[in-house]
Amino acid sequence: MSDHKKATIIDGKAVAQTIRSEIADEVRRLSDTYGKVPGLAVVIVGQRKDSQSYVNMKRKACAEVGINSIDLDLPEEVSESELISKVHELNVNPNVHGILVQLPLPKHINEEKILSEISLEKDVDGFHPLNIGKLAMKGRDPLFVPCTPKIKGSWIKPGAAVIDVGTNAVDDPSKKSGYRLVGDVDFQEACKVAGFITPVPGGVGPMTVAMLLKNTLDGAKRIIENSKLISRALEYDGGGGVPLLVVRLPLVQILKKQKKLHQRDLQRSRMPHINDEEGEIKETTSRMPNINDEGGEIKETTKTQKTKTIKPG
Repeated sequence: MSDHKKATIIDGKAVAQTIRSEIADEVRRLSDTYGKVPGLAVVIVGQRKDSQSYVNMKRKACAEVGINSIDLDLPEEVSESELISKVHELNVNPNVHGILVQLPLPKHINEEKILSEISLEKDVDGFHPLNIGKLAMKGRDPLFVPCTPKIKGSWIKPGAAVIDVGTNAVDDPSKKSGYRLVGDVDFQEACKVAGFITPVPGGVGPMTVAMLLKNTLDGAKRIIENSKLISRALEYDGGGGVPLLVVRLPLVQILKKQKKLHQRDLQRSRMPHINDEEGEIKETTSRMPNINDEGGEIKETTKTQKTKTIKPG
């Protein structure tokens, strides 16, 4: 007969509450300093019970800490192209600092493709290919497998810590909703063997939501800081006294544009410049603001380009 004591319950709600309190303070400071409030957009396709429950937790959590919650509920039959279009709209929405597409998606939609369309700087769930890696993305098949608790107490080493990240809806006529949420572990059996265990609900779920809010806050802070730095660069007139139009764009768009311009300049540099006067050497000098990575310092650099002309024929 075993003398093992019942497992200690890890209260995810209590830990998450501490984190949320800190986030609420940061959100207030951000609003007071910049007049900006972080915004989290959640896209949900269809009416999965477990997804709806998780999304409802996110809405309540956002309200608690002062983050704007933008909800986009789409029907199960929405097309892949329509969903991508909605994601693109959120990418360019200046009031959205975090985007989350609730998984799993219907089978007719390519999940990896949708996740890769989310702006990298707004991917608060960390599922963009550049954040999670292709291999991990392709290993998400278990999300599509309907399941009830599978991990039995006999499989667990005595005294082990069990962190149950599963969330599954099972029918329960005694509940007002008609269902209840369970994890992937047989909780009652595991409690007899494990040293520590997280319940479902009330374990990992609240912590996941708390960290999602933290990522949204961090994303808002980065976007605001980048906008300030970019504005300073665009306002710099190079000493000519001519004011420039200030256009605020996401950092990713600016970097892509910069790469295209650089490639075009390289192509042009390989082509000889033809002029009627043989042997003439032209020298062009341009002055451009240079943004230092540290502290957004702006320096002026001078670039000189020489081209030798070639007479036709």
